[in-house]
Amino acid sequence: MRLLRRAEALEITVLLIITVLILSYPDVHDPFILIVSFLSAFTGVFFHEIFHKYFALRRGRRGVRIMPSIPGILLGIITALRSEGTLVLMQPAYVMWEEEYPFKVVFSKAEEKEEEKQKKLTEYLKQDAEISLAGPAANGVVSVFLLASLLIIKLMYGSFYDFLVSALVNESDLQFLTPLVLYALLSFNSMLSFINLVPIPLPPIMVTDGAIFLVNAIELHKRGRLKDAPWTLFLLSLIGAILYILFLLGTFEEVLQAYDVLLEEA
Repeated sequence: MRLLRRAEALEITVLLIITVLILSYPDVHDPFILIVSFLSAFTGVFFHEIFHKYFALRRGRRGVRIMPSIPGILLGIITALRSEGTLVLMQPAYVMWEEEYPFKVVFSKAEEKEEEKQKKLTEYLKQDAEISLAGPAANGVVSVFLLASLLIIKLMYGSFYDFLVSALVNESDLQFLTPLVLYALLSFNSMLSFINLVPIPLPPIMVTDGAIFLVNAIELHKRGRLKDAPWTLFLLSLIGAILYILFLLGTFEEVLQAYDVLLEEA
């Protein structure tokens, strides 16, 4: 199972570069900002789309391909410009494939029992819901890992301020920048979980993963099979989305405040 073909890898590379430039605005000439933006784009966009494609291929989808989302990229550009880079919302890409299986079920050979047809269609709906949530769930898992890393730092040193002071004493640039990098990556990954989980059904402009999941969940509910929906993936996606809401509420501002205090003391 080959996840990326050469042409597709090139397209994703270009997509990551665009994402890095959007996330780096207005400090696109700052090497550190560019590096952090690249790490955010890689852990966020790349993991998100690769997990979509992996699940799609595992579920037997054909012609699976990662595509750039022009509306999602434009959203990123607009929000970056309007907020001066402080609040970026974007959906850089999506995964598409040949939608053929439902038609095979409906128009399958006549001797196949209706019960068997419905069973196959239910399985297809379940798989479609899984594929739709694979991306935001991946971002949710990454977000939890990043949050855990920040919490470990705080537990070990008592505060982020003390951690930064320790970094200065040890003359370690890497240690000094670690909380800031974790903070930035957590912000972007949780944002991707959030914006993709919000059900926005606006074809052909933008259809989020949450909208696709909701449609399939409703169909499963009609068939009395709602329990078959991928609730574990939904929970992981929801955790990521909740973390972003906490970001917007300023829950993690302690990280930035530690840097501000040190700058004032310098």
